[in-house]
Amino acid sequence: MVMTANTSLNLAIPRLVRDTGASSSQLQWIVDTYALVFAGFVLTAGAIGDRFGRKGALPAGLGAALIMPGTLSILAAVFPTTSPRVICVFWVCVEGDVMADDPAMTGDPALTTGEAARLLGTSRQHVVDLCARGSLPFHSVGRHRRVRRSDVLAFQQHPDTGGLTRDQVRSLWLHRAVAGKLLAKPERTLTIARRNLRKLQQIHPPGQAARVLAEWEQLLSAPVNLEAVAETLTSKSQRARELRQSSPFAGVLTDRERAAVLGSFRRKLIFG
Repeated sequence: MVMTANTSLNLAIPRLVRDTGASSSQLQWIVDTYALVFAGFVLTAGAIGDRFGRKGALPAGLGAALIMPGTLSILAAVFPTTSPRVICVFWVCVEGDVMADDPAMTGDPALTTGEAARLLGTSRQHVVDLCARGSLPFHSVGRHRRVRRSDVLAFQQHPDTGGLTRDQVRSLWLHRAVAGKLLAKPERTLTIARRNLRKLQQIHPPGQAARVLAEWEQLLSAPVNLEAVAETLTSKSQRARELRQSSPFAGVLTDRERAAVLGSFRRKLIFG
């Protein structure tokens, strides 16, 4: 209940934009104010619960700050022989599971293209076009597109980079240079990438990283579609961003080439 209250305001963001015309920075303050006040009162409320009793603080309903520490102390009382460390781990795991269970609970709800259009102050068709060309990441629910609020806000703040962060743009610049080496010297570039990929697969346990590496393995398996690999290295799509985070192309660029690319990137940031 407490975690729901902390993030439920996100569901009202499209209506807030429509009714108040709030900017992205104003929306950030609106959403974070509740969590900020909540965090400020948690320690005080925990001390009140310890002094006057958790049984009175929990059902009093005086606020999430009283309820949150009360749940932890109740667990300690119900399981007196259990290690406090185990209780804390269990409590944090349950809280994290609740937060991760639903996009709305994470503070990053999925928006319709119409809601995203209102947030950007543009037309719905423009949002559809942004999704179609990979400038705005999306996922499909039936026949409809859904976009994350965080991706929409990122695009609003950095429209010239397609919503990419500074680190993502930096990575994109480096991989564009790698794509050039791939097309100029495909055999050498693919040999380095496959060797790196085998090493990465030995290091990473099963999970998201392993699935990303499996996608790279599929892309780099013979016969290689050079156009598809180059597209992954240079695209702004969400899938390409995720794959580049576990790129097997380290060492393709020499130190001098890498420094030259990063120098051009920095000059672009300074002089536009």
